[in-house]
Amino acid sequence: TVETLFLGDSTDARLGTLDIPIGTTREIGALPEQGGEFTGNAEGELWGFFPYLVPPAVIQIAQDTGAEVRRFDLPTLDSMSTAEGGEWAFAYFGHAFYIFYSVQPRDTSTNVYRLDYDGTVTVRTPDTGMHIVGAGVSTCAPIVLI
Repeated sequence: TVETLFLGDSTDARLGTLDIPIGTTREIGALPEQGGEFTGNAEGELWGFFPYLVPPAVIQIAQDTGAEVRRFDLPTLDSMSTAEGGEWAFAYFGHAFYIFYSVQPRDTSTNVYRLDYDGTVTVRTPDTGMHIVGAGVSTCAPIVLI
């Protein structure tokens, strides 16, 4: 299995890859929006959380072009484009996506949301008391939570 590290240019909304042994980058194509945070899943798909879209969305991204494959709009989340600031992270775990998100000035800390593949969004942990700006992802993540 070949692993690929995908990079997003948050200014120009471009998708690229990093050749780890050589240290060079390669541009693939345009992303649906700037500011995306990426994660992979057990099926080898590339997904991104895009907080600047109105409404914010989780989008499956074609790894060869950067184009949108599948999309979940999140109308219950405020868009970062209308906020004074905020923080976000995005991860896949146990056959669901987790969005760590806060929008200023409304939120005093990060809220954690779960997005299931049927499009259902639930608040898992409101107001965590922390400011979460990164979420690690492991290729060993389970497919189903027990």
